[in-house]
Amino acid sequence: MLTNLEDDDVETMLESTFSTIIQRWDTFDESARECVEATLQYLIKHRARLLRNMLVNLPSLSKFPQLADAEKKLSKMRTPTDVGNTFQIFSRRVGHENSGVVFQALVELKSYLQCHQSFLQASAVSEQPDIVVGQLVRAILDTCVKFNNMHHEIAQVSAECIGLIGCLDPNRVESVREQRELVVVSNFSDHDETLDFVLFVLEECLVPAFLSATDTVLQGFLAFVMQDLLEKCNFKEVCGPIIKNCVKGSTAIHYTKWLALPTTVQDTLTPFLSSKYNLKEIKPVKYEYPIFRLEKAPPGKLYGYWVRTLALDLLQKPGEPSSGIIFMPLRRAIRVKDTSIPSFLLPYLVLNNIIEGTDQNRQDLGQELLRILCYQPDAQSQVRTDDIKLCIEVRS
Repeated sequence: MLTNLEDDDVETMLESTFSTIIQRWDTFDESARECVEATLQYLIKHRARLLRNMLVNLPSLSKFPQLADAEKKLSKMRTPTDVGNTFQIFSRRVGHENSGVVFQALVELKSYLQCHQSFLQASAVSEQPDIVVGQLVRAILDTCVKFNNMHHEIAQVSAECIGLIGCLDPNRVESVREQRELVVVSNFSDHDETLDFVLFVLEECLVPAFLSATDTVLQGFLAFVMQDLLEKCNFKEVCGPIIKNCVKGSTAIHYTKWLALPTTVQDTLTPFLSSKYNLKEIKPVKYEYPIFRLEKAPPGKLYGYWVRTLALDLLQKPGEPSSGIIFMPLRRAIRVKDTSIPSFLLPYLVLNNIIEGTDQNRQDLGQELLRILCYQPDAQSQVRTDDIKLCIEVRS
């Protein structure tokens, strides 16, 4: 792939390629190691410009003697930088979508923090602490939350890095996370607002989940969901031909909204404007309330079971015809292991069901929430307190 793809595609693959080499080197046989060495030499010789563009984000290969020649050539391309700038680079690296890249960055960051405690200490006691420390903490916390459900080793190394940074004065060092919100005022009855909601879900939830997934089956389900949403909301019909034929100056409302997406999100979604994933339709399932029942949930997975099951049931009760169009494909995204998608959608689904649902629906929801709020685990209970807290906390 690296020898045949266009420059733009190769450039995006470099970080994951280098991280994979480092993490899997011990499992490679001799022929695989020779292939790695040959590929690196190809990149250095024929894709040097791309390497220079991305070199600050690429980990060193110095610990592998067999790759000494490639690392020597790469080292000549590297430009020395100071500690503050290096921390900024780490902030970008730990924010990557690929879990392998993130884990490798955190491992290197841990070692770097151990060697540069003086910078952190000087920043902590100075009149004006370096803002890069706050940015680094924010990046570590975000990636810890992002990968916590599927990659516990990332959470562990993240905690170790936070421990090495130490306790920061929140009044002097800001690490506030920017959080985008979308209020669905018309509850999916307004066409433009529904399109905005679909793009919001794609950008903030589905695309990040797709890019960070390492399970190909999970990626396949998410690919179908993104394809189906783009098709049912007419992005495929409107934007597909414009992008394919390189038409400029189009004022179509769908295309205008498409252009407002970040370029990285557009690049990820573009293939799904013409893809042909196909899955059997999911039949409605009757869920019995209350859903919050300890005997139903797998051991240690109460929150995951509850949030997925509740979201699946609410997606079956769309109310408005327009919400029904987008709710049905989203059921496919809920059925995967990751809880980030149902957790993201749940506030919108609950409000939609309260507004559009029947009196029985509203009564079921009210009793469900009261059951969680009133639950008190006994001393012998095996239920994790964190699971109960997650069920109680609702994103505003």
